[in-house]
Amino acid sequence: MSCVPLGKDHRGRRTEATLYLFGPRLRELRRTAKGLSLSEFARRVFYSKGFASRVETGASMASAEFARRCDAELGAGGALVALASPAAPEGSP
Repeated sequence: MSCVPLGKDHRGRRTEATLYLFGPRLRELRRTAKGLSLSEFARRVFYSKGFASRVETGASMASAEFARRCDAELGAGGALVALASPAAPEGSP
């Protein structure tokens, strides 16, 4: 039995499970690290409040650009970018 990281398929690609990882992590960082309301956070990353809400609840997937802006605004050190980025399969160059 092989161990597949949560949010990735057997080839190391991002899966729908990423929806359930990115959103809650974004909400946690937004609330605890910065204490920002959803409206203020959306304004700072130049996205609509509706889109940010859909990402946090898992109704929409975060784009790489959205993840990059969120990561920078929240000082997440690349954690959000990594969750939203398709991963190369293990052993790839």
